[in-house]
Amino acid sequence: MISSGTDLNRFLDALVRGKLLRPAQQRQMMTTRPTGNPDGRAYGLGLGLGLESRPLPHGGLYWGHGGDILGYGTVGGATADGRQATVMVNLNAGGTDAQDADMKAAVQTALCAGRHA
Repeated sequence: MISSGTDLNRFLDALVRGKLLRPAQQRQMMTTRPTGNPDGRAYGLGLGLGLESRPLPHGGLYWGHGGDILGYGTVGGATADGRQATVMVNLNAGGTDAQDADMKAAVQTALCAGRHA
């Protein structure tokens, strides 16, 4: 799939805000289970496989997922109230933990802009 950050933001917004699925499918997709990861991430069940929820520092959570292939990386997220953010890199050194953490932090910072913890 080839897309831009704007494309991913538009898709995640429509997905998270219930514009792509029927209500029952939406509820199923957004039913998650904790991963045991200390960052608070939860992974979707059923139709939600591939969709993660993550807590935001100011409260609430965002939905999204990242992906990479040698040389490229993407992390996107959207909130139920209509905020979206995507970070893309084309110098991905193979998905290092530090780079992944920086990309997720950038998405969280963008989603929290103007909000207070």
